[in-house]
Amino acid sequence: MPDSRPKTIQVFLPNGNPWGLRVARITSRTVQATETPRKKLSEVSTRLVIPIREIE
Repeated sequence: MPDSRPKTIQVFLPNGNPWGLRVARITSRTVQATETPRKKLSEVSTRLVIPIREIE
């Protein structure tokens, strides 16, 4: 059964650049997603400790 209630998603831009690292959260849950462009992976890996898991 899909959850059709409205939700708020916050997007945090650590560098202030929308084309760089982005961290998104659903405010009413403990869900967080981190996205970064491939070209910036080495830069991000030196700044943050992010466990990398494959999503199936």
